[in-house]
Amino acid sequence: MTATGNDGTGRATALILHSGAELRPADRTLLRMVASLDTERWRPVVAVPRKGPLVTALEALGVRVEVGPLGIIRSNIGVAGWLGAAVGALRALLFVRGLIGRHAPVLVHTHTGAVVGGAVAASLLARGRHVWHLHGAPPPSGLRAWWAIQGLTRLADVIVCSSLATREAIVSLAPAVHDRTRIVRGVTRGVRPVADDAVNSVRERFGLLDDGQLVLAVAGAGAEGVQDLLDAAVKVRVPHPDMRFALVHDDGAPNGSAVVRALDAAIAERGLEGVVTRVRASAELTAYFSCADIVCAPEHDVATAHVVALEAMAAERPVIASSAPGLEEYVRPGATGLTFAPGDSDRLAWSLGALGSEASRRRSMGGSAAELRDAEFPVARMRNEMDRIWATAIGRDYVLHANRVRVVHVAPQSGGRPTMESMSRAAFAMADAQRSSGLVAELWGLAEDPAPPTRIGDRAFAVDPFESELPEDLARAIGDLDTSALVHFHGGGLPLHQAIAERLTRRGVPYVVTPHGAYMRGAGVLEGPRDRMREAGLLKNARSVHALSEQEQKAIARIAPKVPSAVVPHGQSIGDGPPRPIQAAGEGRPAVCVAGPLLLRSAGLEDVLRGFARHIAKKGGGTLWFVGDGPDGPAIEELATELGVQRRVQVVPNAEGATVLDWIEASDAYLCASPAGGMPLEALEAAALGRPLLVTTASHLDGDAVATGAGYRVGGGARGVASALAKLEADAASGELALKGKRASLMAAEWFAWPVVVEQHALDLYRLAGFGTDEGPRYRASA
Repeated sequence: MTATGNDGTGRATALILHSGAELRPADRTLLRMVASLDTERWRPVVAVPRKGPLVTALEALGVRVEVGPLGIIRSNIGVAGWLGAAVGALRALLFVRGLIGRHAPVLVHTHTGAVVGGAVAASLLARGRHVWHLHGAPPPSGLRAWWAIQGLTRLADVIVCSSLATREAIVSLAPAVHDRTRIVRGVTRGVRPVADDAVNSVRERFGLLDDGQLVLAVAGAGAEGVQDLLDAAVKVRVPHPDMRFALVHDDGAPNGSAVVRALDAAIAERGLEGVVTRVRASAELTAYFSCADIVCAPEHDVATAHVVALEAMAAERPVIASSAPGLEEYVRPGATGLTFAPGDSDRLAWSLGALGSEASRRRSMGGSAAELRDAEFPVARMRNEMDRIWATAIGRDYVLHANRVRVVHVAPQSGGRPTMESMSRAAFAMADAQRSSGLVAELWGLAEDPAPPTRIGDRAFAVDPFESELPEDLARAIGDLDTSALVHFHGGGLPLHQAIAERLTRRGVPYVVTPHGAYMRGAGVLEGPRDRMREAGLLKNARSVHALSEQEQKAIARIAPKVPSAVVPHGQSIGDGPPRPIQAAGEGRPAVCVAGPLLLRSAGLEDVLRGFARHIAKKGGGTLWFVGDGPDGPAIEELATELGVQRRVQVVPNAEGATVLDWIEASDAYLCASPAGGMPLEALEAAALGRPLLVTTASHLDGDAVATGAGYRVGGGARGVASALAKLEADAASGELALKGKRASLMAAEWFAWPVVVEQHALDLYRLAGFGTDEGPRYRASA
């Protein structure tokens, strides 16, 4: 779908319905969200119920603002209130219909759960999709809870939650919306330093002495948190007589004057005049954050508390906040601030006193808060996540930025299956290299028995990859992936991948697939129309599919011709030095190394042995080394004896002495004759060590090896192995083998080095913006 705004620029128009026009926490959240949007892709139009400072701030950003009834419901109301709400919903219906007619939005974004009438109108009238953005959970019971369940279930195509706790609370009320929820945490940018004279002016206003502390307390609509703060102010007044409180409120909202009168009465009742001073929420609020020594978020509602915590981070100030569910996602107790249980004014008073007494601790927490802000809550992250949610909702391509993506590799582990063991090693190497590049990458291992000493990944899940039922822990992990995730599947023909992909698609989380040769002819994965249909279902929703060679890309196109694919090889990281000299002369030379699982038939080792015996029978020379793990070591030795080549064959389990790379380096060439599978990392490492390659088409390396003169293509069966070995021996005698070794090393360094391959992953496969630029990550070799 192509989304075009009515301004003729090709931008997509998004209509945003918001519940207020002041500068309360929810209003400031909206302002930051709109300011973060990619205006080359989106044209926001914001509708609010009345005029206020938020309108001025939005217009300063160049945003079109419309004012009219939106059917706002803020708290529990009686029967009369619901009758009034019904009338308000009708007025909202007419107003929103006019907005949709004028602006033709491709989607409507309802901001906060209070915009009830607007949400109904958006669901009924909008020709595009409806996104509902909630910062707190609806009440667990009562009429509003019933309405929330009905509204979320029937009116919203996508539900955006500001915290994991908010999402869990919503899903507990309406389980049917689980796959429609997305998590977008709040963001903030740093506050510009305030001039010293401005700081002194603020401190003088509150009558602060040089060693006095200013506590900036930001309240929302709830009264409980304000009561906690005032009670704590009374308790902390004696040990800290020079502490002053700036209590931020908003008297411009509906019923604002009544709130102010009640607040003044509460302050007077406790004798806190001159200690607690009301400060109206305004555009100058950021200056107060810079002047404060401590920031306090006393509200019991995380929808307010998390905004205040973010603003404290921006000002590099410690925060004391109510431990509302979800706040732990914004505050690190003991590191960036302190928390207290709602209603526990004693703990709040102690926290105020503890930070008030230790300036060094305040500075340390402020520094940690700034680090947390930079790492977890940059404004660019919201731009990325809102772009993804909106674009996915309307079927438009979206931007993934390298600075804000989390790559999750999903790799099956299964002993005894050579192709799986090879792909597992490739997945580990890929994740490690991406981490070295600055990308956030992790690996989830899927195995029937993920117990140590198996290297399973950053997270392990006990599951058979050939089953389609997801265990509870894996289903929960998938549900926890937010819009910054990109899942990378390894392997083909696995029902478990299909089950995971279906959930990811419903949640709007993108994924890519690396089949590792599973779709090549002879791999044994796609044995009939049913298998091809299943794999086509997996690939059709993929962001792209990873082919290791042009041959594999053609195989992928036969299954899913319309799905984007990219040819990217695997990488190796040992080819930094010059190639090691080849020792092709002498008794037992040339020595050919075969590394990998010791599996006689499925790994193609029987053909290797029989081909080697053919070569020897024709007066050929050399030796053959089998290096690896697996159950068929004795069977290989028995077959070698049967064929009469036992003196020229050596079987070396990995556990005995030298490493695989040591044996490869001691050899004269490397042979990979597996009939199917992905691109073997051992072959790439052998090339990096300067060893010529003898490889089959299934290795995805035969074309490169022949084109660069770095090796030989091995034909099918024992006859093909014998022919390749004869050419190898002839080249060893002529000196050509040493030249092939140098070409192999050059090929590995230029085509298969991780800095090159990781960049191809990022740009061609993942389609990440910003990788390799001054603003984005780039590959850095690990120490």
